[in-house]
Amino acid sequence: MSQIPSVSLVRLTLFSSLTLLAAACQGPAEDMNVQDSQEAVITPPRLAQAVAPPQNLPVGLERAIAQVRQQEAGDAYRILPSGDGFVASNPAAGLASRFHGGTVRVEGRGDEANWLVELRLTRWGRQGAARAVEAASARGERNRITLARGADLEEWYLNGPLGLEQGFTINKRPAGSGALVLEMTLSGTLEPRLAQGGQAVTLHNLQGQVVATYKDLWVVDAAGQSLPARMTLEDNTLGLLVEDAGAVYPVTVDPTLMGITNKVTANDGSANDHFGVSVSLDGNLALIGANEDDDRGTNSGSAYFFSRSGSAWYQQQKITANDGAASDYFGGMVALKGNVAVVGAYADDDKGSETGAAYVFTRLGTVWTQDQKILGLDSAAGDRFGYSVATDGVGVLVGAYYEDEKAANAGAAYLFTRGGPGWTQQKKFTASNGGSKDEFGFSVALAGDTALVGARYEDSLGTDAGAAYLYTRSGTSWTQTKMLTASNGGASDQFGHAVTLIDGVALVGAPWEDQRGGDAGTAYLYLRSGTVWSQTQKITGADGGGGDRFGTRVVADGERLAVGAYRDIGTEQGSAYVFARTGTTYKETRKLTADDRASYDYLSLGLGLSGEVVLAGAYGDDDKGTLSGSAYFFELCEAKKETKITASDGYNSDEFGYAVAVSGDTAVVGSRYDDDYGTNSGSAYVFTRSGQSWGQQQKLNASDAGAHDYFGWSVSVSGDTTVVGAQRED
Repeated sequence: MSQIPSVSLVRLTLFSSLTLLAAACQGPAEDMNVQDSQEAVITPPRLAQAVAPPQNLPVGLERAIAQVRQQEAGDAYRILPSGDGFVASNPAAGLASRFHGGTVRVEGRGDEANWLVELRLTRWGRQGAARAVEAASARGERNRITLARGADLEEWYLNGPLGLEQGFTINKRPAGSGALVLEMTLSGTLEPRLAQGGQAVTLHNLQGQVVATYKDLWVVDAAGQSLPARMTLEDNTLGLLVEDAGAVYPVTVDPTLMGITNKVTANDGSANDHFGVSVSLDGNLALIGANEDDDRGTNSGSAYFFSRSGSAWYQQQKITANDGAASDYFGGMVALKGNVAVVGAYADDDKGSETGAAYVFTRLGTVWTQDQKILGLDSAAGDRFGYSVATDGVGVLVGAYYEDEKAANAGAAYLFTRGGPGWTQQKKFTASNGGSKDEFGFSVALAGDTALVGARYEDSLGTDAGAAYLYTRSGTSWTQTKMLTASNGGASDQFGHAVTLIDGVALVGAPWEDQRGGDAGTAYLYLRSGTVWSQTQKITGADGGGGDRFGTRVVADGERLAVGAYRDIGTEQGSAYVFARTGTTYKETRKLTADDRASYDYLSLGLGLSGEVVLAGAYGDDDKGTLSGSAYFFELCEAKKETKITASDGYNSDEFGYAVAVSGDTAVVGSRYDDDYGTNSGSAYVFTRSGQSWGQQQKLNASDAGAHDYFGWSVSVSGDTTVVGAQRED
């Protein structure tokens, strides 16, 4: 290994990614992920659409992560000569690309991805004084093609599991003043629109739906400073503007063009349908409610089954109640498991105004038919039976949060099982301490011999603090085993607004809890040991803040949890957070947002989780009219194995992991604040892989190291050579 104490860089490099990604768990590249400033984690491949660099990392590290993923691409990503140009396939992203005469033509591949985007760099230089680019001279090598445009400018594309990455290398600072600008013509079958205050361009099909975005614009110079940048769009000219005054070269610019293959809408969607207000997911099948659809009268409601084929989701069937009528709000809540689906219609009027009802559908082959309409034996006007529903594929649990047996609006929940010719009520649940306006039954969950019912306005810990109740079955008898309340519960938290349950794990949302700001929200985790349930963790989003309403929806499956925050981001655009289990603790692994998010979309007010997929409804989306609604499938594909590496002599504030580079079986990790040769002199560590294990091979220091050199600020490795930057070496 060669040891270089400092590196002088003289080229300006701009990166952009044309990432048009399909929802499939594939891709041969390894990726590098860092979990905190003192450790690095080397993980196997993840799904391209779900592997954006971790949030809140140094931008240089994000760049290194992306480069590793792309550079390790296999033969399937090779760029090949074809006639007088080049062609490339991208199996992970579902793309076919052709490079000819300075134009890149990208086609979405698959039954539903019938769109085309063409990009051509036309001008560059200073804003207002940009000049035409020179003709391109192309050369290809493995999965990279370079278009040389004279001595000062190179344009290049890297084809890998993250998509088709576009970059520019500027060898000489353009003369003049003003912002640095790159101008491209954008053409094809999609209509571009500027979005997010110049930080994104959305691309729309003929139906007005967003099918791709050019987004995530970030710019950083060699000193790690972020530079202001934005996009412009004039007719079909896309501009990237960078304020580079005072920048230390090189500068990295990285927007992403991403195909939104994971968004679905109803085939017959229209304004005010509220498609996505509720969702449920089970394997390769999804059920999505649209409770203000008008097929059987104004706001009668409907629901839609979607099934997955390969990496895409397709509408399979639309269902409505056989006796549906105006203002039933069928689809306000849905549940799906195996061959059983349940749809609530809380305003059905069979036994009086807003008695409510639930409808059970069963599947034969691929066709779903209404099996039975169910109500409580004592259901009455105003109960709102069906406002919440749950099924484990064997039983059906239905909430009626305005039921009055214990007191006005104290609430109840009803359990149904299949017996003989149909579904019959087995048990009516009420809270042992039920009181007026507790709204017991506002949320329900069912898993085998355990049921969980939320009472969001229960007052034991303060007015509307909330509670949830656990019930267990022995034989055919159910008993209340525990009343759950938050360890720090207080007035107006609405603990119990949402509940979910899997074997031995219960999660309860409290979206009005205020610890991280007014109505920021939280969720509480309970684990069972033997027959005893105990609160083990309070869960919040890493970036949570006031008004997010985190915990409005909670779901669980296997070793993961997902929590909705429908008012997060801007003006109630919404988001969802994913947590993975390690031992008895869950840690946040992902934050999910819509690529084409907009104000009042309310993403995650409907939320589902099954295996590697999260389904989030956005009933406020306007693609097919105001409040027509949509839903998004997010593929997680979290790494199955990972190797955590730390410095053998690591110490507090070393910032091990600040910079990372990988080449084959060698990884180099920078530790810019290591103090071996003085405060913040810095160091770098070389790790090598043997089989599936990584071990530290050597620690590198500069031969003339001194305090505050920041050796390890940047690192690079190729074969038997590594380069380490010392950003403040004197």
